[in-house]
Formats: sequence, structure tokens, C-alpha cells
Amino acid sequence: MKNKSETLRTFYLYGVGIVTIVMLVFGVIAFTSEVLNLVFLRAGEASEWAYSIRDIVRNASLIVVGGLMFLYHWKIISGERHAKKGVKSDE
Repeated sequence: MKNKSETLRTFYLYGVGIVTIVMLVFGVIAFTSEVLNLVFLRAGEASEWAYSIRDIVRNASLIVVGGLMFLYHWKIISGERHAKKGVKSDE
């Protein structure tokens, strides 16, 4: 049976993984919405364009940060799972 710290670490890693996937999904949805809004924004004011550009940059950063965090944590999870399989097969 796992000890408490291993269980807590596992919950943390998978929890961060879930949160970053949600960040990615909402970032992609909002990014796509803002790009479409900017492309089809006809004869809008300059301030509307500026807000759209700002929102696109914010959502792109959400995608990048969420993606990098997910990849980092998933690499840790995969490494631990691979190491545990190696230990079990050696026994």
C-alpha cells in the first residue's frame, strides 16, 4: 500500500493535469472566438480592435502556459509510472 505522501503526490499531479487541460480547453475556445470576432469585425472602432487583440494575446498565453504545465506534469507522471513498472517487473 502506498504511503500518505505518495498518495498525496499522485492526487496533486493528476489534479494539476486536469486543471491544465481545462485551461487549455477554455483558452482554445476563447482564442478561437476572439480571432473570429476580429476577422469578422466590420467597420469597428479602433478600441474594439485593441480589446480583441488584447484578448487574443491573453488567451494565447493561457494556452501556452496551460500546455507547458500539462506537459511538465504529465512527463513526471509518465516517468513515475514507467519506473514503477520497471520495479515490479524486476521482482
